[in-house]
Amino acid sequence: MDILCCFPKTEWRSAPRQFYSPELKLKLVQLALQPGTSVAEVARRHNVNGNVRFRWIRRFECEG
Repeated sequence: MDILCCFPKTEWRSAPRQFYSPELKLKLVQLALQPGTSVAEVARRHNVNGNVRFRWIRRFECEG
């Protein structure tokens, strides 16, 4: 049995889900794709989880 199924999501979620505008996502992807730039560093500077940023980059590359 999964232990998380015993708790309502509101009890174990640490913070409300963040939503970012498409314009902000594009801006941060463009910053991360510049030569010599660390995706993790850009994420830290803008308080965005690095994993989320990598997902945005993959989506941008697939759509672009």
